[in-house]
Amino acid sequence: MEKFGKRSQSPIILIAFVSFYFCIQPVHGRPGKSSVKEDGSYWEMLGKKDLQKAINTKRYEGVAKNVIFFVGDGMGVPTHTMARIYKGQKKGESGEEESLAWEDFPFTGLMKTYNTDRQVPDSAGTATALFSGIKTRSGMLGLDQQARYNVCDTAAIEAA
Repeated sequence: MEKFGKRSQSPIILIAFVSFYFCIQPVHGRPGKSSVKEDGSYWEMLGKKDLQKAINTKRYEGVAKNVIFFVGDGMGVPTHTMARIYKGQKKGESGEEESLAWEDFPFTGLMKTYNTDRQVPDSAGTATALFSGIKTRSGMLGLDQQARYNVCDTAAIEAA
């Protein structure tokens, strides 16, 4: 059995190959002739439209009854932007003008977290931080950073 921390290089090589493959694929951007004249008045109109949408959004002053977390594991701002552009390019546009479903939710937020012992977090540690408010080590779920790998408190097990 492989010890924790010693990982095969195969997944990294596969990810690098897939990333390279998609980078060399032709990008089908915006068609040559756009039907919209993107001058100053166009961008001003879009800005006013977005502002009016924000102003008309109903505000809730009370305590939220429910909060729903959509966790896009590994989906930081660059990945989010890439997804938006790709969605638009699939429609034959440049992509920047596209929006993703959650960008139209009336209320959204952005959170970031990391493990206490690694810069690039893993899902267990980030889930623990997001849902408990306590950061932990990479590979730990539901425990704080004081926990050690493969070291269980037998007293706690016997008490249960």
